[in-house]
Amino acid sequence: MENLYTEALLAEKFLTLEILHLSDEDRELAEGLTHVGRSHVVDLVGRKAT
Repeated sequence: MENLYTEALLAEKFLTLEILHLSDEDRELAEGLTHVGRSHVVDLVGRKAT
């Protein structure tokens, strides 16, 4: 379970970034022949703070 991320964990780890987008959701993935199906993902888009 140590490789599972949450919005709170990512926000804490990337304090130096300006967070442009941060969300978690269930999504259908199709990443090759054997990695297909529903998955829970956490998205973070950020940029260096100026």
